[in-house]
Amino acid sequence: MKNRIIPVLFALALLAFAACKKSSTTTPDPVMARGMSAKINGVPWVAQWFSYESTIGGTNDVIFSGYDSTGRSIEFRINNFKNKGTYNIPQKNDSAFYALDYNVFSSPEIATTGKVSIQALTDSTVGGTFSFSTANYIVTEGSFNVLYQ
Repeated sequence: MKNRIIPVLFALALLAFAACKKSSTTTPDPVMARGMSAKINGVPWVAQWFSYESTIGGTNDVIFSGYDSTGRSIEFRINNFKNKGTYNIPQKNDSAFYALDYNVFSSPEIATTGKVSIQALTDSTVGGTFSFSTANYIVTEGSFNVLYQ
């Protein structure tokens, strides 16, 4: 009888182990509308068109900008962009800008504090949320889902 109990207990343990499902720690990307929007000093802002620049290999940098109908723009630069996660602004070469006309370098307001959170990422799109402050502007409730390569 003792000889039979050990194999039966062993078989039951194997069955119990095999029946357990492994928990998945991967959460699906949120579904995000294409575009870019935010509130700037409490006033809604919506980008009408976008531009992006990226480098593959090496530093894996990504730069993307959104422009509204008056030419006001928000731009992000993230160096060593590789994964989803939160990027603090400013940090090393990561940055965010708010500019008052079509050329971001003509009158940029450089973020002194903030963050960009990459929440959705594919081979061709990047999406998430952002907020930052400059000397004269507070950008809140920012969201984006834009193309990049």
